[in-house]
Amino acid sequence: RWLYEFDPEALIKSYRAAETVAAAYIMTEINIGNSLMFLPGIRYERTSNDYSTTFGKPIRTDDERTLLLRGIIDTTGQSSYEEWLPMVHLRYKPLSWFDIRLAATRALSRPDYFNLVPHRNFTNNGATIIQGNPDLRPVTSWNYDAFFSFYSHLGLFTLGLYRKEVHDVDFIRTRRVSEEEDLGNVVTIIQPENIAGVTDVNGLE
Repeated sequence: RWLYEFDPEALIKSYRAAETVAAAYIMTEINIGNSLMFLPGIRYERTSNDYSTTFGKPIRTDDERTLLLRGIIDTTGQSSYEEWLPMVHLRYKPLSWFDIRLAATRALSRPDYFNLVPHRNFTNNGATIIQGNPDLRPVTSWNYDAFFSFYSHLGLFTLGLYRKEVHDVDFIRTRRVSEEEDLGNVVTIIQPENIAGVTDVNGLE
C-alpha cells in the first residue's frame, strides 16, 4: 500500500521550463598575398523561453503540524530575444618569425537557467522572498584582442592584449520593500537582475 502526503513546499519549488535556440552563421577567409589573412563572419541567434510554476505562501495551522499554502497562483513566464554576433580576425605576417593577430568579436552568455524561472520561495516565516526573473537579459560583450607571436629555434613566445566591454552583467540583488502585494510589513526580496551600464575588463597575457 502506498501512502501519499501533500507537500506544499515541494509544489512551489517545482517548475516546467523549455528553451529553443535557432542559429545561423556565415564566414569566409580572404588571403591577400602570403602575409595577410582576413577572416570576417557573423552569427545570428534567436532564443525563446517558456516557464511555468506555482506561487504561494506557506503558512502553519494553529497546531503547527500542518503546512498550507495561501494564495496559490499558477503562473507562466516567457522571454525571447535575438542577437547578431559579428566577428572579424586579421593576421599579418611581415616576417617568417613574427606575426600580428587582431580580432574583434561579439559574444553572449545566457543567464543561469533557474534564475529565469518565475519561482517564488518564502523563508524566515514569510519575511524573505527568493524569486526568479524571466525578464533577465543575456550578458553580451564586445571583445578586442591583439596578439604578437615570435617564432625561433627556442620555441614560441606570444604577447597578448585584450579588452572586453560587457553589457547586462547579472547579479543577485537584495532589497527591502514595505509594500509587496498584501504580505504585510517590510519584506526582503532576493532576485537576479541586470547591471545597468557597461563593465570594462582589460588585460595582458
